[in-house]
Amino acid sequence: MLEVVNNETIKKAEFKVIVQNRTIETWFLGNRKVIPRQPQRPLLRKFLEFHDIISQDPEEMGIYPKYSNHSVFHLDYLKEVFKEKNLSYSKTTPQEVTEPYYLEQLIRRREETLQMETFGGFLDFCNGIKEQLS
Repeated sequence: MLEVVNNETIKKAEFKVIVQNRTIETWFLGNRKVIPRQPQRPLLRKFLEFHDIISQDPEEMGIYPKYSNHSVFHLDYLKEVFKEKNLSYSKTTPQEVTEPYYLEQLIRRREETLQMETFGGFLDFCNGIKEQLS
């Protein structure tokens, strides 16, 4: 436990390690509503053939050939999804993924499929904080 003194108020905080399987972009790939069923972009078609994130867990996705690590591949996969929808994504201007509907779809997928296990752990953590604040 950590005691924090701030304006004469003492609060106790507990450190919690939150494990994330891959990257935040991996979780963002979990929104099934933004994934086109019949993409026109050739690279996106190849990505979906490699790992169909509509039905398969994004957290279980491997590395596409010619990529050196998961993070770059998952970022490029997400960018391809957004390009197909005439949207853009970058770490500095995430735009669409900050909208409430986007998070709602990620939560819905977790509840319906039990996929994205580490995202579920993050949700449990957030809900625990919410309960403590109530």
